[in-house]
Amino acid sequence: MRRRLFFKIVVLCVVSYSLLGKDSKENFSSISLRRKIDLTEVIPNEGGFSGLYAEKKFENRSVAKFEIWILTDRGPNGEKTDLNEDGIPERVFFYPNYIPKIFQLELSIRKSFELISIELLDIIELSKNGVGLSGRPNLPFVNQLFAFDEVPLSSTLELLNYDSHGVDPESIVKIQNDFWIGEEYGPSILNLNEFGEVKNRYIPKTKGGEIYKRDGVESLPYHYGKRRLNRGFEAFAYNPKSGLIYSFLQSPIETIPIEKEFRLVRVLVFDTKSKRTLRTCFYPLSKKGKKLGGGSFKDDSIFVIEQSRKSIKKVYKTNTCDFDGQILEKENFLDMAKFGLEKYEKIEGLFFLENYLFVINDNDYKNLPLRKGMVPKFEQSGNTRSHLFIFQ
Repeated sequence: MRRRLFFKIVVLCVVSYSLLGKDSKENFSSISLRRKIDLTEVIPNEGGFSGLYAEKKFENRSVAKFEIWILTDRGPNGEKTDLNEDGIPERVFFYPNYIPKIFQLELSIRKSFELISIELLDIIELSKNGVGLSGRPNLPFVNQLFAFDEVPLSSTLELLNYDSHGVDPESIVKIQNDFWIGEEYGPSILNLNEFGEVKNRYIPKTKGGEIYKRDGVESLPYHYGKRRLNRGFEAFAYNPKSGLIYSFLQSPIETIPIEKEFRLVRVLVFDTKSKRTLRTCFYPLSKKGKKLGGGSFKDDSIFVIEQSRKSIKKVYKTNTCDFDGQILEKENFLDMAKFGLEKYEKIEGLFFLENYLFVINDNDYKNLPLRKGMVPKFEQSGNTRSHLFIFQ
């Protein structure tokens, strides 16, 4: 009991220190928005862009050329509901057989940030054993002791089949020819080859007795399986020198009181070389931040987005996770609301490449045409288009 109380006091002190004075305006960097590119015409009839990764292919005094990989999430879906009022949430999947994808783009810009060209090079569908993955949930509800997902419904409110292989992708990095993806259901980390074929899916350990199971290798710590619904792995920060991925949950685990009370978000440190978890650290979510967005790694630091629905859109800089249980310190880096990004509900993709910072918004597929029987209907507005933002 004393040890638990002591730990709680230490957590409070460290979290208070890490947040103290970090929101002052003078702490922000001088980085600014240099270009906004509408992706809706480049990648037609798609949306839900949740993660991105970039490589520089060429640069001289006047021109820079990049390859960019953009990841979709699980596909068009409605808001969480509880039609039966039984406490088990449902979600409408408008296209139940939607296959999550990676879009490969080539971007050329002048040093003045004038757009020269942006071209779609390839569409990579995520698959396993030659069959496309779906974005449908994995596990039905049994009881509160076991992990579960939302109940999948069709646009006519009919029950859909669960899919133990289904994924809700949110973050992506490319390591040599392989892709590594973080997703929210498991939550899990997937290793895919260059064609999008799943080589391995790493999921949280279970305690036995489960009637239903996700597809994957049980190697992640058990408590990650207790994540909030729709709040699994959201951000990746990959250190190319060490081969480590820092994988952030989107929000605190609410069933663990100390993490909920002090707004501590778990950060899993995963070694892509040995394919194992090394440790867990904690990121202190700000009082006004509702959840995390994308993340990236640069110069031995991690950058991650904090956001609320329509006001908070900030990038914080934090240290790396060096020992188990460490609470990360953070400082302001970029307030994207100053550049008009507060009007976008979800800013979910973030990637640093040298002195370029790439960001994308997730439009929840609201650019797609309406279909009869869809509930709720998708409203069309200027904020529902997908954009690539370039900061420097």
